Amino acid sequence: MSFSILAIVIYSHTGEQRVVPFHRHGLNIITGKSKTGKSAIIDIVDYCLGRGSYNVAEGAIRKKVAWFGLHLGKGSDEVFIARDNPGPGASTGSKVYFQRGDLENYPRLDVIAKNTTESSLKEFITRFAGISENEHRPQTGTRPPLEADIAHALWLCFQKQNTIASQDQLFHRMNEQFLPQALKDTLPFFLGAVDESHFLLMGELDELQKKLRLLEAAEAKQIQVIEISRNRVTRVINEGKKVGLISQDYQAVDDTVFAFLSVVAQTSVEAPELVSDFGETIERLRGEQITIQGRLMELNQDIRAARAFLSDQTDYSREATEQRARLKSIEISKESRQRLNAPSVTPYWRRPCRKSKKSANR
Repeated sequence: MSFSILAIVIYSHTGEQRVVPFHRHGLNIITGKSKTGKSAIIDIVDYCLGRGSYNVAEGAIRKKVAWFGLHLGKGSDEVFIARDNPGPGASTGSKVYFQRGDLENYPRLDVIAKNTTESSLKEFITRFAGISENEHRPQTGTRPPLEADIAHALWLCFQKQNTIASQDQLFHRMNEQFLPQALKDTLPFFLGAVDESHFLLMGELDELQKKLRLLEAAEAKQIQVIEISRNRVTRVINEGKKVGLISQDYQAVDDTVFAFLSVVAQTSVEAPELVSDFGETIERLRGEQITIQGRLMELNQDIRAARAFLSDQTDYSREATEQRARLKSIEISKESRQRLNAPSVTPYWRRPCRKSKKSANR
């Protein structure tokens, strides 16, 4: 999983080229004065290798450069990639130029034009680097499966100055959200702890799980059909018990019920007895029903009238009692008048004693 950067090519707006060549093998060291663009090399290479965002610092490079080019080599295979400079204040570019084959001279600015997309470029660079198809499947959480590509590999290749000096950051861009977890997921693949055989087995596992799901669905459908059939058999047996063809203590416990029902089906049944005046009987019963319903309505009306009368009597008694209590409080009720008009009666012990004639003669 490797390739070499053979050169960085920078195009100005007037078509001039600035080429920074590298040795195919060995260590390449770039030196120069401060503020000459050395720190932007990592951002330029990262951008040309498929990164979505353009992170070159504001300054002369954003103003003077039209296209960035990258010459890659892997054995005898060579690739030239160029991406446009979106300009000051922009966050990404939309134009990608791709050329594969031996390069005697780098293409001129008037030849460079968009001929591929950013996603296609990223997919090609991933395969060009030797990164085979892979997939990490989290065992827990809600994270979707993740496939290692060239972007994950570059985290292990780039080291900016501030990353080297940091005490809390070991790899490139690990201070960005979600990237540390992505590195944890893809690192076993880059270290060789997970090889292609693992992914072949994972593919076989997917196929087996798919077949398992199909078998489970077929089994569930079969169970549903069996349950429907069992309900039908139960209804037939209950109907047979109602008409006396099957004894009340019979229970269907296994498949022998079908043979039993076959025997029951062959049992002869007497012809039904026909009633000649069946229609007249119905008419007579309907007439009796209407008469009974009319009588019932009359009784209900009598009950409602009795209840209304009882309610009125109760209201009258309550009102009379209340008025009587009011008159009694001021002593003008009937009982009070009778008491006032009654003659006075002298008690017998206060009456004068009458002497008999015999006593008077004495």
